[in-house]
Amino acid sequence: MKPNQKHISKQNSRYYDKIAADYDAMLSYNTQEDFLRKKVAEKLTSFLKEGTVLDFGGGTGEDLKWLLEHHYKVIFCEPSAGMRKMAMDKFPEAGIVFLENSQTDFTSWADALPFQEKANGVIANFAVLNCILDLDLFFKKLTLVTADKAEIVLLVLHYNLKKRMQMNFFGALKSLNGTKPMRIKVAFQGEKQLVYLHSVKSIRKGAVDYFKFQSCELLKEEGFSLIHLTKK
Repeated sequence: MKPNQKHISKQNSRYYDKIAADYDAMLSYNTQEDFLRKKVAEKLTSFLKEGTVLDFGGGTGEDLKWLLEHHYKVIFCEPSAGMRKMAMDKFPEAGIVFLENSQTDFTSWADALPFQEKANGVIANFAVLNCILDLDLFFKKLTLVTADKAEIVLLVLHYNLKKRMQMNFFGALKSLNGTKPMRIKVAFQGEKQLVYLHSVKSIRKGAVDYFKFQSCELLKEEGFSLIHLTKK
């Protein structure tokens, strides 16, 4: 039986619970981390001067510092309880709204909204979107919690065709038809995660009914694409 998005989300949560204690140290090995966070911050703040921001897949809260410095009201959505606790410990009295376990599952947002206030902006930093298989479902649910003209900033993995072919020849061929992304398995201490390599075309297609595609900045040397959308 093929896993659905809810199953994938639970699997990813278990994986990130496992790596939570080591996550910040692991990320620090990325010499471009500060540069990438600055790029995301510059992109969002250039369009959104004030309001409420949903930090979707916020991890251990490394983006919270600049979000608070820009005086945004922040709603923090992190499915991994271990990662979320680290973020809460970093900012115990900052007025951040930390969504609880059941509230972080975006697949159930049509049944019960995780918060009533509509977000004016959303960030999904450091390949959060690459943990999601069903992009159409994600963007559909995102419309439920975002305000009109909300600004969306996504930092997603970028792999050109040559590199994808080198990593997984048959997977790359299957991904060319645009119906399914190439996927990579990642494991840590017995827990597994599936990473989905979405093309910019497939992201545009998944978002097209709900969000206007504004721009895509290719950060080739860092291995990412910086995508900006606006809610229709």
